[in-house]
Amino acid sequence: MTQIDVPEILVFVRHPEGKHNTNHQKFVSGDIPNHLAELTERGEEQAAITGEFVRSRFGEFDTRFTSTYFRTKRLMEVMSPSREYIEDARLDERRMGAWHQYPRAKVITRYPDAEKLSKRDGYYHHVAAEGGESCSDVEVRAHSFYTDIRLFHGGEKVLVAAHGMWLMCMWRILSKSTVQEWYSRYESRNTFKNASVLAFQCCSEGTLECKLDNYVPWDGKL
Repeated sequence: MTQIDVPEILVFVRHPEGKHNTNHQKFVSGDIPNHLAELTERGEEQAAITGEFVRSRFGEFDTRFTSTYFRTKRLMEVMSPSREYIEDARLDERRMGAWHQYPRAKVITRYPDAEKLSKRDGYYHHVAAEGGESCSDVEVRAHSFYTDIRLFHGGEKVLVAAHGMWLMCMWRILSKSTVQEWYSRYESRNTFKNASVLAFQCCSEGTLECKLDNYVPWDGKL
């Protein structure tokens, strides 16, 4: 039977502020796709502060992962300069279909029931229009990624640069929270801030214990 272990340290960091965050409607009206959105000047500062915190708190990592989006790769380059990392599409943010492609007014014109259906279904279960995903779809990808971490990176220190809604799904997996608890956290706006840290450490029982949850190193410094 294959041995499955947890990592010694497992640290997730949400990407810093990107240009798509500051004015989403203007951004989707332009020519740059969501996955190529660059960081803002403030986002670069967030990355620098959070990167310094991660290095001082956790030291060197054995393995590093990013999504295929520019903003997570840029974050990793700041956090771990001159270190190799693995791009994994399973870490990509929830695909919002038309909402990532068009301004809100155009989406509503094309899909007049989109917002009503989202409210009816709930944000976790709703599938975004035009090839989008539900959060439960994202969770399947997150489960697959975490299984590989345990299979191939047990006992290691692993650093992951990821996205906000993806982190909400991974948090539910690792905390063994119910969907209702996920909704409670989402509705209370306790979602992951830009360049925030979610960190776990292996405890004596061989399970992961949460050490930091939505910790924001740059808070009060910018």
